[in-house]
Amino acid sequence: MAKCDLHPNIRDRWSPYSFSERPLDPQKLKLVLEAAIYAPSSFNEQPWHYVYAERDDVESFRTFVSFLDEGNQVWASQAGALVVSFARVKSNFTKKENFYALHDCGIALGNILNQATSCGLDVHVMGGFSRQKVRSYFKLGDDVMPVAMMAMGNYGDNSQIPGELAERDMKRKKRKPVEEVIFRNNPANPALNLV
Repeated sequence: MAKCDLHPNIRDRWSPYSFSERPLDPQKLKLVLEAAIYAPSSFNEQPWHYVYAERDDVESFRTFVSFLDEGNQVWASQAGALVVSFARVKSNFTKKENFYALHDCGIALGNILNQATSCGLDVHVMGGFSRQKVRSYFKLGDDVMPVAMMAMGNYGDNSQIPGELAERDMKRKKRKPVEEVIFRNNPANPALNLV
């Protein structure tokens, strides 16, 4: 049997606070965002949309920065691109609420994160933004929900961000042990040994 290890793109991925002002390679950006379309989704709805603004498009980028909470603006404004993810929460197939839209959008985001790591780019996903500002700016109907924002780019010099953020930038977040999140047969039976 061939040896199988946890993929380094999954194990080593992290969410930095420090980004270089270096522009993104357009080919890498395309590949990273294209990875979303290969995610599975209920009824193959593919209910996700991504809208991005690159740092060199000053006016659009400034608008995207304004969507962010103030604490995120401090560091995310240095990224090569800001991306907003959306989920279409009404099914084109059933014409009813798509209960799985956010789940499917999350799977697509996983593909984006994996591809970004593979391309040598860093992504920090944020929930700290104004959904109302995004909704108003893009004139969204009730069938589309802003889900998250992402700062995407090349890792930078963390001496360029405030001290507390620089400290957080150097630390990797701890992950819960597998026995706290994976169970066998029922939630009272931790899967201590998956083999």
